[in-house]
Amino acid sequence: TWSGHGQWLEWTVDVKQSGYYRLSFRYQQESLKGLPVGRRLSIDGKVPFAEAAYLQFPYTSRWDFLTAADEEGEPYLFYLSEGTHTLRMEAVLGDLAPIVRQLNDVIYDLNQWYRKIIMVTTTSADPYRDYNLDKEIPGLMEGLSACAQRLRSGYDAICELAGGEVAECAILMTTVRQLESFLEEPRTIPYRITSFQSNIGSVSAWVLDIRSQPLMLDYFLLWQEGAQLPKTTSNFWDSIVHNT
Repeated sequence: TWSGHGQWLEWTVDVKQSGYYRLSFRYQQESLKGLPVGRRLSIDGKVPFAEAAYLQFPYTSRWDFLTAADEEGEPYLFYLSEGTHTLRMEAVLGDLAPIVRQLNDVIYDLNQWYRKIIMVTTTSADPYRDYNLDKEIPGLMEGLSACAQRLRSGYDAICELAGGEVAECAILMTTVRQLESFLEEPRTIPYRITSFQSNIGSVSAWVLDIRSQPLMLDYFLLWQEGAQLPKTTSNFWDSIVHNT
C-alpha cells in the first residue's frame, strides 16, 4: 500500500557517532516493469540535498541491493549527528510526473474528439453513408494529428527514462498508429470508432497504472566507509540449507 503519490513511511534511527553515512537498501520492484519508482528522502523533516528529493529504484524481478548514488555511481554522503534522527521516504513520481501530465492531457483531448465524432455518427455508424468527418468537424484532423505527436513524444520520454523500449507502454504506439491511419483515411473513422474508444480506455488505464509507485523494502543500512556489509543474496547451497 506504500505506492500512492504522497504516501510515506518513516523510521527512527539512533546514531552512535556523528559523521557522514552512506545509505543502502535491499529492495524489490517488479510491478512497474521496465521503469524505476521514486522516493523522496527527508531526514528530520528536511530533504538533505536536491538529489535526495528523487531516489530511483530500478525495476528488478528479485531482491536487489542499491546504494543511493549519483550517475557515476559515487555514493551520496548524509551527515548525521550523534543522537536520534527520523528518516522518511515518500512515494513520488519524479521524472514521470511531466510525462503523466502530458498523457492525461492527451487522453482528455482524445475523449473530446471521440464525443464530437459520435455526435455525428452515433456509436453505430451507417455503413452506407459517407460522413465526411474531416469537413463536418472543424479541426478534427489537426487535433488527431497533435494527439498522435504528443503520444509519440510521451512514448519516447518513457523509453528514455527506462533506458530502452518498455513493452508495457506499447498501447501508446498502437494508438499513435491508429490516429495516423485516421489521418490517411478519414472515411474509415466512423467504422472504427469502437476500437478507437477501446484504445483510449487502454491508454487511460496504463497511465493510471504507472502513477502507482510500488516498492518492497526489506531493510536499509546506514554505513560508513570500511564497514563490512552483509551478504544480500543467497547462493545455491544457502537455498538448500534454508529449504531443508
